[in-house]
Amino acid sequence: MKIFDSHVHSSNSPDAESAVMLLCEQAVAAGLSGFCVTDHCELEEYESGQFAERISQSAFDVGKAARVFQGRLTLHTGIEISGVHHHPELARQVAADHPFDMILLSVHNDEDGTDIFYHPFSSWTPQEIDRYLTYYFTSLLRSMRLGAFDVVAHLTYPIRYITGRHHIPVDLGRYNDLIEEILRLAAQEGKGLEINTSGLAGPLADTLPPVTYIRRFRELGGEFVTIGSDSHQVRTLGAGFDRARQMLADAGFGSYTFYRERHPLLVQIEEKGVVNV
Repeated sequence: MKIFDSHVHSSNSPDAESAVMLLCEQAVAAGLSGFCVTDHCELEEYESGQFAERISQSAFDVGKAARVFQGRLTLHTGIEISGVHHHPELARQVAADHPFDMILLSVHNDEDGTDIFYHPFSSWTPQEIDRYLTYYFTSLLRSMRLGAFDVVAHLTYPIRYITGRHHIPVDLGRYNDLIEEILRLAAQEGKGLEINTSGLAGPLADTLPPVTYIRRFRELGGEFVTIGSDSHQVRTLGAGFDRARQMLADAGFGSYTFYRERHPLLVQIEEKGVVNV
């Protein structure tokens, strides 16, 4: 079965540890057919975090590795961009200045620009958590309306920390109106939705988003679903693919998607062929 991991971070992301060449060696050893390096671009910290330099280095590293592993591995250049709702012009500039194969859209930070990775949610009140989640889904929807992306990454991202790390249950039904609009807009605009497998191995024991929303995306006319491990270290590259493919089949999809030159390609779940669309 063809495995193409569409969400992988190299050491060009501030929070990841593995160089692109090392990721390639692991991918070949694990039998992956390819992956897309989607290093972070946090627009709120674009200058202070030196993301212009990081993006250029990431693209250089992927190009070099692609030549070394030619014929053994397919490598694509991508980006995971966050903060579009605050910096739409910068987002469009970054997208236009680089020949990405795929752009993932994310919202990582709160209203103050702080990455929610650092938040002690266990000390928050239910009202504070509700306010943050409303802000998160509203910001993601606003970012989508500004364009300059291909795939909505880890739709239920905050649950990785609120529930997965701090064990606080969340009723996502409270945000169904916002989530429904996100899924509807993605479907109508021909954008992709990601099944992010990073939560499967931890206490969350689920994908981001859960299969309920993958199924609803299809009902709304969505066609393109990528699978991404969100790997920040070499050992998690390609993790959770069997589960994700089964989820897609259960939701009525016959294929999953990866992107080349911002163009979706379909990989049949039951076959090895790639279908151009």
